[in-house]
Amino acid sequence: MNITSTWHYETLDQARNAEDHLRSSGIPTENIFVDEAGDSMMIIIAEAAQPEVLEILGQHGLTKIH
Repeated sequence: MNITSTWHYETLDQARNAEDHLRSSGIPTENIFVDEAGDSMMIIIAEAAQPEVLEILGQHGLTKIH
């Protein structure tokens, strides 16, 4: 089952770095959406991948999860 979450960062650079890291870990580009105006990212992932994704996102200054 897939889940969709929104992640917030303090800066757009942090969001972009997290996006690059997610892509290099195998998350498809079409499943990652960065909102440049709001320094946030929406991601669609398999529920089983959530712990790994949380670890990656936390390395880039994650501030909030919705």
